[in-house]
Amino acid sequence: MPSTAATTSLPRRAFVACLYAGCATGSFYGFGIYGGAIQSSLGLSDASLANINTVPYALGFVSAPLAGRVTKAFGPAAGLLLGGAIQAALQVAMYAIATGAAPTGAIDPGTALVLCACVVYVGGQLISSAAFSTPVLHFRRKRGRVVSLVKAFVGLSGAVVSQAYVVAFGVPSREPGALRCLLIWAAISAGTCFFGAACIPRSPSQQSREPAALLRLCFWLLLLLCGASMAASLARTQLSLPQMLRRPDSWLLWLAGCAAIGGGNFFATNVGQLVRASGSHPQLVAQLVTLFSTGNMLGRLVGCDARGRSRCGIVVMLCVGMAAAHGLLLAAQLPVAQLPHAARGEVLHGPPSAPAHTHTLLLAGALLAGTSFGTIWPHLVVLASELFGSDHLHTNYLFYDGGCGATGTLLLANLLPRLFHRRVAASSSASCDASCFVKAHAAIAAIALAGAVAAVVLARRSAPLYTRIGLSLEKSRQKRRGMTKRAQSAWSLSQAIASGADPLPSASPSPSPSP
Repeated sequence: MPSTAATTSLPRRAFVACLYAGCATGSFYGFGIYGGAIQSSLGLSDASLANINTVPYALGFVSAPLAGRVTKAFGPAAGLLLGGAIQAALQVAMYAIATGAAPTGAIDPGTALVLCACVVYVGGQLISSAAFSTPVLHFRRKRGRVVSLVKAFVGLSGAVVSQAYVVAFGVPSREPGALRCLLIWAAISAGTCFFGAACIPRSPSQQSREPAALLRLCFWLLLLLCGASMAASLARTQLSLPQMLRRPDSWLLWLAGCAAIGGGNFFATNVGQLVRASGSHPQLVAQLVTLFSTGNMLGRLVGCDARGRSRCGIVVMLCVGMAAAHGLLLAAQLPVAQLPHAARGEVLHGPPSAPAHTHTLLLAGALLAGTSFGTIWPHLVVLASELFGSDHLHTNYLFYDGGCGATGTLLLANLLPRLFHRRVAASSSASCDASCFVKAHAAIAAIALAGAVAAVVLARRSAPLYTRIGLSLEKSRQKRRGMTKRAQSAWSLSQAIASGADPLPSASPSPSPSP
């Protein structure tokens, strides 16, 4: 019989490789740390700054399917190597452009940074296609739990990088020194992806055993930071991407994903402007980025614990949570938004003057937005496998990763605030004030509630599937309990034989039946 180490080798390697490689995809969520420094160094408007962190998502509809095909054709190691190299190189290029070390010639520096960020996004899609779908193929029974752990490390990377920067260099400001965070992310992109490529197996083995002890260990380690667990099952249907897109369920999930991802990326992109518009101290930016990243990790880790019940109910709650988060952020901007226009301008450019409850609302909104944002990501992976099968998971999941990211981020994090900004500001180069953000928060909350309604419909449509999944899990648990009882009986029998006792009970004579 093969040893446990041998039978669990491939799943262990896949899990550890994807756990660390996934950290590289968290760079877009740390934009608030160095975004102000880019704006100050290059003199960009708020709209131009937001373009750097939102326009790349427009490539999702094209780059996501291509990344999935590359990973499937050449293997996950090739996807990690290529994605990590692209992402690290372009993050270094962004640092050089932002500091003026690399002249851009006739191209505007802001445009050059957008182009670099687009290539960084393509590298991230290559990493995602390998890091987030490979664990599902190696962990059939515990696919939900392993996806939660891998996704949680993405949120953890954002929190760790922001706090590591504060410890090493102090609270980030709008000075060029904050751009060093780009170099930190470049080092993480290269190191974690190259390590993952060296460890990740090319394909799963049917003879492999799932290392449950390793998952429990990582789960409890992350629980010390913020955690929990989950489990999942597979759908019997195996749909390709065109077949999946012909089903209404795929678009209901897409709407909910767009609302949650767009609402979270709105906060991650505009956190510096939100703090400034509310009249709060700039030091609050680092706290909000860390809190958002911690909630992001928490949501990825704990948000998918369905245990055979419909995950769509959790999607409903996370969409409602995103609406509530933007309600809190709206309330934080209201005191300034109700001031006359001239007074709002003084808040933008004057010393911090926000009341204490504004800070509390911003912190609570950041945590709730990060948790709701993080929760959607493992659901997109697991629901794609449960509703549509895993044979084409590389491509099907990337449709949601890229499609929801592109639509939600461009509409909610870029175009929506720009629309309200142009209505309330005298020119497009002026900074967004509180009244602009109040309207944007209200619109995002309404869209998130629409996503919750779509998830309710999806839950009703998928109820028979999750009934079957629940029955299957219950049968599996009963089978394991039966195997455990037989193993205990065999152990007792062996102990009795070893001690020299009679392993069979003495039979007492039974009374003869009456004629």
